[in-house]
Amino acid sequence: MPIHTLRTDDSQRPPLLFNLPYPPDDYEQLPEGISLCMIVKNEERFLEACLRSVEGIVDEINIVDTGSTDRTLEIAAKFGARVEHREWRNDFAWARNEALAMATKRWVLVLDGDEEVAPESRRQLLDLRTQPAYLTVVYVRIHNDTNEYGANSMMSHSLPRIFPATPRIRYTGVIHEMLTADEGKTQSTAVITPIRILHRGYTADVIGSKKKNERNAPLLERATQIDENDSFAWFNYANYLIGGNRNDEGIECMQKVVDMERGKDMRGYVPLAYTFLAATVASHLGDYDRALSIIDECLERLPKYVLALYGKGEIYARAGRFEESREWFQKAIATRAFEEWYNVVDEEIVVWKSQSNIATSYVNEGKYDEAITWLEEANRNKPDILHIKERLAWLYERTKRYFDAEFILREAFDKYPEERSVVLYVNYLARRNRFTRALEVIEESLPNAAPELRASLNTAAGAIMRKTGAGDPVPYLLAALEDAPGAGLALELLDNIYLERNDEISRARLRRDEMDAPLVNPTDYLRRSSRLLEDERYQDAARVAEDGLTRDAGNASLLINLALALSKTPEGISRAIDILDAVRIGDPDVVHHAGALRSDLLEREKRYEEAFETLERAFGEFPTNEDILLQRSRLLQLMGRNDAAEKGLRAVMVRGNKRIGLELAALMLKEGRFNDAQTVAAEALASA
Repeated sequence: MPIHTLRTDDSQRPPLLFNLPYPPDDYEQLPEGISLCMIVKNEERFLEACLRSVEGIVDEINIVDTGSTDRTLEIAAKFGARVEHREWRNDFAWARNEALAMATKRWVLVLDGDEEVAPESRRQLLDLRTQPAYLTVVYVRIHNDTNEYGANSMMSHSLPRIFPATPRIRYTGVIHEMLTADEGKTQSTAVITPIRILHRGYTADVIGSKKKNERNAPLLERATQIDENDSFAWFNYANYLIGGNRNDEGIECMQKVVDMERGKDMRGYVPLAYTFLAATVASHLGDYDRALSIIDECLERLPKYVLALYGKGEIYARAGRFEESREWFQKAIATRAFEEWYNVVDEEIVVWKSQSNIATSYVNEGKYDEAITWLEEANRNKPDILHIKERLAWLYERTKRYFDAEFILREAFDKYPEERSVVLYVNYLARRNRFTRALEVIEESLPNAAPELRASLNTAAGAIMRKTGAGDPVPYLLAALEDAPGAGLALELLDNIYLERNDEISRARLRRDEMDAPLVNPTDYLRRSSRLLEDERYQDAARVAEDGLTRDAGNASLLINLALALSKTPEGISRAIDILDAVRIGDPDVVHHAGALRSDLLEREKRYEEAFETLERAFGEFPTNEDILLQRSRLLQLMGRNDAAEKGLRAVMVRGNKRIGLELAALMLKEGRFNDAQTVAAEALASA
């Protein structure tokens, strides 16, 4: 129960800021003000911005340093901080509490070194300084600045970062520590506020530089051992396992969290446990029914939780149930007004992610105009995401809206002159045979380009020279390989050129040397795994493809190469079938390739019904591809559905295809219909 209940005369008093409850009359207040309490180690990158954001707001800065070797202490001294040194004990709660013990003012504000108070929240914190305090914690909204998809993106979560300075309130937990009152024996009151904190430490380069995963792993596991009934500890450990691709263990641990919290009040991390569990069950196990059951249980408890609504849309999309996926993505968009209700929110879901996924569903159905409408909305809402512009340009080009395609790629090139935008623009110009302009862009971009971009630009120049005959492409491609020896596209082009020129010596040297070159981009891993498949080194090919997928988890071509390698061993066929089942979204040509290969593997396993369903899902009832038509007919016959096989073959006989006609004639012969077979065969041969 709450520690403090309003007395009868409280209703006669003016309300406190944020509707804070009044403390007991006899409760002694500390001096007015805010004590900033921090733990730091090597935070020179962000600490100055952090401390500058609280200048004039906090009355003292208390810092516990656990072994900084950079300029952290110098920066802290510049802002007048009181610093105490502690040797690190692998216990975040202990370190936090050491900093809390330094506080002398009425309220405590806790920040990390890579966080800042948002400018618009300064006034609210100034007003809080004089408010009476007791055992009420103040929740703030922390906005995590990420660079997902190459753009500034926001995920936010709510945490208690402001509370009274009292030894009765302390942290517990060796990692992902939580506030408790009286060692968990008392339930404190809480208020939700619009105060915002900006977190700068979630960008990929920062996470990598701090090596957070390696540092935290032992602590995460240790937390589950300290208290095996602590569902929050299990949640954090499960996240670590799933993030490290230890999915089977992660699913088991996350299921434990859901089971432990079923029937209890929905604590902030529990909805995340449901959504992460459902997503991993769908993506890793391919068990869409179980995934939907998990997400539905979450939505029964929190019907407007945006991450669950969006997650359900993703599950349906993975299952190829696109119309249903669109329904749930649109429900996610409709939650915009409810974002602040929940502990953790991905604010990009309502802005562009749902719109982008709806567009993808239409692409998979070949409905490009509908896809364009949704991607245009995503681009209007979030114009700085190159990923959206790239897909939108692809759709414009696919629908012959060439002016629009060039306009959006030129816009990206002008506004966001990074490697990907330059390469996209150059490659588009080359596809449209605007070679002079493409070479101008390359020449303009090369002087200031980093090695990886130089390699891409020289590869593009080599491709242009090869296509136009305006010059020798080989020097450009060799220059690309000097900057990026494992560059897959440059290697592919140069390999083909040497083959065409019958230059076996140069080709042999190229193919020998490339096998030791470092790999960087997904195309590099794709080329290497393809080469290894060609050399029948299937285990090595699988390893390289898997390494590439750690850098680009959804790369359909790498998934196909991984499945091809696994399929060459009897024990790997089942896994290959599961991997290919995940390739349902993306370039239709790649999706079709995956569908055909999966169907073939299922046929080899005598799982004819599943093989047929895979073809139907990928290609529809009457495919235009001749090989797929014949594969479909063969499967129907293996299932004893000769009538359906004949119907399908007859439907395309009007095309005058010799192979289709002979297949139909062979089917008739099996049934003893010799005259019909002779007639059909004659027609097929005559039309060939």
